[in-house]
Order: sequence, then structure tokens, then C-alpha cells
Amino acid sequence: MIPLHTSMRGLRCFCVAAECLSFKETAKKLYLTPSAVSHQIKQLKESLNQSLFIRQTHAVTLTEVGARFYQAIEPVMQQLVNTVSEFNQSDRMLEVSISMPEFFASELFMPKLIGWSSKYPNINLKLETIKSRSDTIRHTDVSIMLSGKQQTNADVYDLFPITYIPACNAQLHAELSSQGFKALTKVPLILHKARPYAWHQWAENVGFDAFQPKQITLNV
Repeated sequence: MIPLHTSMRGLRCFCVAAECLSFKETAKKLYLTPSAVSHQIKQLKESLNQSLFIRQTHAVTLTEVGARFYQAIEPVMQQLVNTVSEFNQSDRMLEVSISMPEFFASELFMPKLIGWSSKYPNINLKLETIKSRSDTIRHTDVSIMLSGKQQTNADVYDLFPITYIPACNAQLHAELSSQGFKALTKVPLILHKARPYAWHQWAENVGFDAFQPKQITLNV
């Protein structure tokens, strides 16, 4: 059993030296002086009452005991490093970046964020909005996009299909409903600037081949 006064720094120093087989390189990696590394190894040697290294001209080699001790202690030291790192990051703010179309962000995504900060106080969302499909998508953790075809990439998932439905106020509908689709060629049409071809896509889906709008107004 290792005496309780054996320092963790000495054990860490030993593991790095066992990998580098050079006290000079160990000193560089741990930001210590070579003499400090030698001192740590000496203290560990005295705690174990075992010789761990054999000094050579330009390097060191592990003794048989040193090799067995390294194989036994290295997994334990790695687990300690992982555990400390896990707890050290548990209270840090995490950032998740998401890119998505402007319309999706304003109409669908943002309204769902009510209560997010209280439920996930350590996660900061960074949103990147895209104005149109032709915009270059920046590198983000997650991207939400409109697509006109089925995606086969293993990292792509369908959220939901989009259905285009024309809408107007009740009074205007009462005046124009008898004209059917042709009424749409006689009045100004409004759509969101993030979806500039929505009317044409709708017309194509319903088979309205003669669709030639009089005017289309982009709504910001």
C-alpha cells in the first residue's frame, strides 16, 4: 500500500516520465525543471522503497518494478484526471450553436424557448439565421434547413413535412372565392422574405399551371 504522504504530483510525474523515458522531456510537459522532476521521482522511490528508473547517458529506462508499477498506476491516474475534469466542467456554461431559416426561428423556434434558461441554466444557445436557401450555411453544432428532397445523410433527420396553404381575410375571400385559383392572378400576394418562392411551390403542388401573379410583396 502506498503511504498516504505520497504526493499526487509525484505519481503524475512518474507516469509522464515512464511514457517519455526522459526527465528533460517530462519537465517540459509538466512545466517543471529537470531537477524538480528528479526530486519527485526520488521521493516516490523512497516512499515505495523500490527503484523505478535506470539512468543512462541521455535517457532513462524503467526497471522491472517500475514497468509493473506504471501498468498498475496509469489507469488509476487517468481515471482521476477524467473525474476531476468532469467535475471541473459541470458548472461551466456550455454553448450550442444552431443555424436555421429566419422564418423558422421567429415563428416556430423562439416561441418554444419559454422556460429554457431556467430548465437548462448551463446551456447557452447561439442562433445563426439564414435568409434563403442560397445563403452559405456556417459551421454550427446543429443546422435546421428547408429541403425539397429526401436527405440520405446518416446525420440528417426529418422534423416534419411542410404544407403550403393560401390564406386571406374573410371579406376578401367572400369576394373572390367564386373565381377559384384565377383570383390569385388579380390581387397582390404576400409572403415572407425567407420563403420567396412559396407561392410558386404551392401552385406547382396543386397543379395550378397558369399561375402568373400580378404582384408579390415580400413581408419582412
